[in-house]
Amino acid sequence: DLDPVPYVSRDKIDALFQNLESDIRAFRAAHSESKELELLEMQFFYLKGRYPILEGRYEEGVGNITWVIETSRRLGRVDYTLAGYKQLIFYFIQIDDADGMKQNLDLALDLAVQENNHREIGVLLRLQGLYHMMTGNYEQAEKRLLESINALTVTESMARSYTVNIAASYNYIGEILMEKEDYVQALPMFSKAISLCPGNVFSSLSVFYINAGKASFFQRDYAAAQAFLEKALALYGQFDSFWRRPTMNSYLALTLVKNRNLSAARRHLLAAQKYMWQMKNPSDQGSVFFSQALIRAWADQDPEVGRFFDELLPDPALDYGRLALKHLSRWLDRPEINSLLRLFPEL
Repeated sequence: DLDPVPYVSRDKIDALFQNLESDIRAFRAAHSESKELELLEMQFFYLKGRYPILEGRYEEGVGNITWVIETSRRLGRVDYTLAGYKQLIFYFIQIDDADGMKQNLDLALDLAVQENNHREIGVLLRLQGLYHMMTGNYEQAEKRLLESINALTVTESMARSYTVNIAASYNYIGEILMEKEDYVQALPMFSKAISLCPGNVFSSLSVFYINAGKASFFQRDYAAAQAFLEKALALYGQFDSFWRRPTMNSYLALTLVKNRNLSAARRHLLAAQKYMWQMKNPSDQGSVFFSQALIRAWADQDPEVGRFFDELLPDPALDYGRLALKHLSRWLDRPEINSLLRLFPEL
């Protein structure tokens, strides 16, 4: 739910960028001093920065976005300055760096307030809510999320324009409830997020389904968990992204073990292990280690589970548990942390 984008395949995007960059260079050679060209370059490098960030190629993406921020400030294009700050905010969210996120969030909010841009303020309030979640201030987080919803639903037309942002705020409220292990209250928030979100915004919708699947899993409703997670899986087949994919595969593996589809569970654990380092997101990595710890513990008790996972998980369950605790977020992964501490008191 970070930054919804229309789907274009990775190969087509790469080819498009190459062609556009060639055209821009040719135009630059013929028109060295041109405001129109500077604007075109800014728009191009914004897109050329945004997509690598979505894919976890951070050095390339952040360099382009930093250039966009500097250029937009020189040209007085506040819209691109704000857009650039938001891309850096998404980058810091993805690598779980709350301090870096806050620095850019404060700059963006100051600029939006200065420009009296109520719509951007509404969007940034949601991200401020996420910042408070990342630092464990759930009460302040929920307050900011509700303020964001209120700001973006002042008129019906605004609410229609910002349905994804509104849905994401309800999703975050659901996540706060899940961190408190209140799954009964969390699930309706995820369902509301799903119902509000347009069906073609795959990146956001997939996260909402994953969270609904996680909440169902922790309620031990494994049939519902599998249904939600398989909907997320189907969406990943329609867009190129690794965001939260290892978490989705991990929980599908856990759920399928519980539902005794051990062959499919093994495939999903292998997929989780394959993708876990792509986005450099500690929570994703922790989710994979969490699933390894649980499945290894189950395999120790159930020879049939062991037959499918002994070779894949050769280390003791406790070792995977330790790795999970090392990567999981203290404030955003409390259900996993608490489950591990109950399963392995020695941790």
